Amino acid sequence: MTTTTEQYYSLDITRTDGQGYNLTQNTDESATAQEVERWRIILAKLMKVELAPHKDNKKYVLCKLPLGYELRKTQSGSGATERTLFALYGHPLGPTYKYRSPGEFGPHLLWLMSPSQDRNDCSCEFCDRLIKRILEGSAVQPVRQAAPAAPKISQPVAQKPRPVQPVSQPQVKTQPQVQQQQPTPARPQQPVQQQQPAQQSVQPQQQAQPQAQQVQLPTLPPTQTQTQNLLATTVSTRPVWPFLGQTNRNNTFRLGEMVWFKHAAWRIGVIYEIVPKNQQTASGEAGDDQYYFRIAQLGHAVLNLPNVVKESGDMRPFLTFSVPASQADLAGQSFASIDWLNLVTQRRQNPDPATVQRDLQVLGLEASKMAARTINNSFSVFNRLDEPQPDLGYNVRAYGGLFFGAELINLNDPVRVKPPNYADTTRDPDGKKKTAVMLVKRILLDANNRLIFRGPVYLLIRQPLATQTAGEHQDTLLAEEVSFRNSLITEADAASGRWTWFQVESAAAERTEKESYGRFYLSHTLLRTINPTEYQQALAARQLKEPTAWVNSRVENGAGAADLGCQRNRRAAIGAAVAQGTAVMLPESIKEDGEA
Repeated sequence: MTTTTEQYYSLDITRTDGQGYNLTQNTDESATAQEVERWRIILAKLMKVELAPHKDNKKYVLCKLPLGYELRKTQSGSGATERTLFALYGHPLGPTYKYRSPGEFGPHLLWLMSPSQDRNDCSCEFCDRLIKRILEGSAVQPVRQAAPAAPKISQPVAQKPRPVQPVSQPQVKTQPQVQQQQPTPARPQQPVQQQQPAQQSVQPQQQAQPQAQQVQLPTLPPTQTQTQNLLATTVSTRPVWPFLGQTNRNNTFRLGEMVWFKHAAWRIGVIYEIVPKNQQTASGEAGDDQYYFRIAQLGHAVLNLPNVVKESGDMRPFLTFSVPASQADLAGQSFASIDWLNLVTQRRQNPDPATVQRDLQVLGLEASKMAARTINNSFSVFNRLDEPQPDLGYNVRAYGGLFFGAELINLNDPVRVKPPNYADTTRDPDGKKKTAVMLVKRILLDANNRLIFRGPVYLLIRQPLATQTAGEHQDTLLAEEVSFRNSLITEADAASGRWTWFQVESAAAERTEKESYGRFYLSHTLLRTINPTEYQQALAARQLKEPTAWVNSRVENGAGAADLGCQRNRRAAIGAAVAQGTAVMLPESIKEDGEA
């Protein structure tokens, strides 16, 4: 059927409200290319009937299904009458609602092609149900879109699979000089005590910077699509985008994550909102540099630290720096046990305004360090999976994702974990431990709220041939990692083999909270962000270190703080560490376990 697509004009739908496929069943049961193409052609025919001039003899095909709508196999009937069908998932009404035919989805597609933002104008069954739900008190579902416009029609072209984009050579930006001492870069192979700087990262006399040095924040576009209120009723909204908190699976920064950011000195904060630089950005393919990040500064609520807006170039993942030690008078205490209001009151009694400002800045820094360790040592789960889990024991609950300390982790994400015992001492020539990664297929809590990750485990090694079970055949992120590394191999070095993710444990492997180190980041993307000079040196030498060289483990960054375990939700984990009224703008696709 693909050979016939040369006869068709492609129809590009630039607006969507799709939520993606958010169920654990049928995770490997995506529709065949032929079935997807059949839907694209039928849907385009339906749009032609509704919109095209009467004498239009052209044939059309959708360039692609709207972002966030996925065609999956589904079963109908049982026993002798059971048959395989295809259904389209992604409507904001919920993950179990599906369009069983192009004809069912046609009215909704027609609405997406229109400039209307009012679901009353959509005649599909699910929007009608959603309106009734809204009238009963649920939230309006805003539409993720580019500017409302007529669909784009191109000249007839063959519909070909989209090639993987090669990694481009970055434009290296000179890092601005920072007067304050920076946090210590991660050196995970050493004990965390050795990662602390020889002196406090902030000297009081250095913190009192003139106000003119404050970073100028850009003017941002509206953070949510404005929607019409039904029946003139004011309804509170939650954003639809970004789906599951991530703008792009390959991107470094996600919603709700704790990060370092440059603001005169390096500070710590929580990403509470992500804003596209323009409406075309929210396509699921743009890099981190195409977004603004609204960040709530860590400290304490009584300090009322202002929120800031940053770009990705001024940000670092939390685990790439070690948290400096606390001042002696605060060492050994927990964030919650300290009377921060009393400390603020004492410092404000000084008659010298400059001294008050300096002392409050230092106090805010100390509060942020203690808060960061506290948040790092907690986790909260979301998207409980209620469908039967036959391989789970009694009172074991399964989830679709969690905030794991500083980071947001979803099912099927690669996570750095403790290597198998026999591989724990295996090191590369540079002395770094081999990188072990688990593809997380289960996120579990037992009856005592103890966290368990389950999934196959891989080691990053070099060998002549990749096996069929290699990690690069199972995950696009792992595939990109070895693809970039293999592109650096020279003919002289080819005898050592090619990089591959060798499977060392089956999908039944488990890791506890302490045995799980944090998200896996693409080495070249991470290094290009945190140290452009070293990145260029690695390209010139055609050799990258192990991924563990640039990032700590969660355990290391939380040293010195108590383990708080499972929290009710992300806001409870953050607690009083941010200004009052600050809330992470979680999308509708994330329902935390502590929600009513």
